[in-house]
Amino acid sequence: MAAAVLALPLYAFAGEFGGSVGATTDYVYRGLSQSHGDPAIQGDVHYRGVRRWVVGVWASSVDFDTPSGGSSRGSVEVDLYAGWDWSLTKDWDARIGLTHYSYPDDDALLNYDYDEVTGSLTWQSRISATVAWSPDVTRRTAGTQRLPQGWIAEHEQAISYELSASQPLRWHLSAVAGVGYYDLPSVLRADYLFWNAGLNFAVGRAQVGVMYIATDDIAKRSFGYAAQDGFSGSFSWRF
Repeated sequence: MAAAVLALPLYAFAGEFGGSVGATTDYVYRGLSQSHGDPAIQGDVHYRGVRRWVVGVWASSVDFDTPSGGSSRGSVEVDLYAGWDWSLTKDWDARIGLTHYSYPDDDALLNYDYDEVTGSLTWQSRISATVAWSPDVTRRTAGTQRLPQGWIAEHEQAISYELSASQPLRWHLSAVAGVGYYDLPSVLRADYLFWNAGLNFAVGRAQVGVMYIATDDIAKRSFGYAAQDGFSGSFSWRF
């Protein structure tokens, strides 16, 4: 990534900085709560070049509800990312990206940091199809009476398929919806479906949203409380 940036001509850096700060009542990612159903504070800082590339860092508070006496998975997630967008036609756009997910204060026995490559295709900025591939995902399913420690996959491949849509409405409102399938390492026996639907209200640099998020029974059986269906609200301010 660094080599690619250094190879760019100087005029490619004539871009601008941006970012956002915000909060959510429940940080949910691919249908699973990353904050144990509790509120989370989030923020982003990025630099966007004139050639439609972007690099940045995104962070959020997290809570993975580690059992008492166990090691912690950390209280913060920090993601480093880079991406490049380009137009295919008047209606179609594409994007490729690379993200490194990290948990700096993680002292768990398993290392949950991982990398992910994504590719997206978008029609008229309204409908997007995204495929994300990770070569080194580490996951642990909820324990059962027969298998108290749960199934464990350490640094294995995983693929996510997602389809999302946004439809502008009146009074600064837009309807949003999405559906996805997470193909996790086979040892977990936990591939699952997730979906969501909600409304966003945006005025100027501020945006407020409310979303209903749900998963299938496999996710609920495999990840317990993290996969419970419910509403999540969010607020963000862009700068």
